[in-house]
Amino acid sequence: MSRLRLWGALLAGGLAACEEAGVKPTTTVQATDNADQVLEGFSHYVTFGGVRRSRVEADTAFFYAGTQITDLRHVTVVFYDLRGVEGSTLTAKRGTYRWQDGSMEASDEVVVLSPDGRTLRTQALKYDNATNTISTDVPFTFDRAEEHLIGNSFKSDPDFKNVVTDKPRGVAGRGMLLPGQAADPGAPAPSATDPDVPATQPADTPGPVQAPKAVPKPNVTPAAKPKSPPPTTADKKPR
Repeated sequence: MSRLRLWGALLAGGLAACEEAGVKPTTTVQATDNADQVLEGFSHYVTFGGVRRSRVEADTAFFYAGTQITDLRHVTVVFYDLRGVEGSTLTAKRGTYRWQDGSMEASDEVVVLSPDGRTLRTQALKYDNATNTISTDVPFTFDRAEEHLIGNSFKSDPDFKNVVTDKPRGVAGRGMLLPGQAADPGAPAPSATDPDVPATQPADTPGPVQAPKAVPKPNVTPAAKPKSPPPTTADKKPR
C-alpha cells in the first residue's frame, strides 16, 4: 500500500523512496515538540478507489507516527472531479490530515472557492474522503452572485452541487428572502413577471361578498293608554 510504504520511508528518513503521489518536501527540518518529523513544502495527492480526489499542500507539516496524523500549517487543498479536472480550492491557516483514510480537518479562516465564484467561509471544516463531502457544524457564510446566506451548519460536495444547510438566513438570489426573514427596505422587490419568482397573494384576500342577513325586529308590546277618570260632581253642569 502506497501510504504504508510512504510512512515507512518517512520514519526511516529515506524520502527518495516516496512515490509521485506521495509527499514532496522541499526541506527537512529538525522535529519540534513530540513530532517525529517536520517537513517544509509539503505536497500530497489523496486518492480513493484509484481515483484522485485532492492535492494537499502546506508550508509546514508535522508528522506523528503513533497516531498516523499530520498537522499542517498554511494549508491549500485543490479538489478534483471524476474527470480529473481541478475544481474548488480550500485555504486555511491550520489543518490535520489522517493517513488511514485520507480525511482532513481545516480550521482558522477556512475559505472554499469554486471555479464559478461561489465562496464558503467558516472557522472549521471537515473533509470525508470516502463520501467526498465537506461539512461544518459551526456558523458559516455562503456567497454566490446575488446570494448571501448564513447558517448554523453546512454540508456539500466540494463543488457545491448538493448543499444541505441548517436554519439558513439571508437573501437567496433575485432579492427573494428565505422563509422567516424580514424584508430589507433598501432591497428591490422581486418582479411579479419573473418566471423564477412565484407569485404571492396576501393572506387576508377577501372571498365572495355575501348579502347581509336581515336582523329580526324585537317583539315589543305597546303600553296601554291610561283611561280618563270619571267626571266628578263639580264637573257636572247645572240643568
